[in-house]
Amino acid sequence: MDKFILVCLMVQNISIGPKIRIELVNAAKRLARDGKNNGKIKEKNAEGYIKTDWQTACCGSFSGFKFEAQLETDHGKGRVSFLMDEDELVSDTIYDEENSFWMDYPTHPARTAERAYLN
Repeated sequence: MDKFILVCLMVQNISIGPKIRIELVNAAKRLARDGKNNGKIKEKNAEGYIKTDWQTACCGSFSGFKFEAQLETDHGKGRVSFLMDEDELVSDTIYDEENSFWMDYPTHPARTAERAYLN
């Protein structure tokens, strides 16, 4: 069976779909491969930049290198922060819609209504 990877993704002020999420993961992998601290992101419905200081961070029991991205999408501008573990960063796998999936964390209905304008 293939290995599952976990990416902890936190989004602020915008709603992003699977294609943009995949591009963020692949952009982080390019930074690791090229030994860079920042780079550009260009996707059909979003563009911006990604950066890291190669510091590790934790979110619950998950830890990894922290990345931050500033994006402008069809739905507005916002910031995305996420963690990726070192094994995944250096793997040769390039993700696309065929070999990845995303699970959204369920939120309380009041919280969903509060943020409905982002969708």
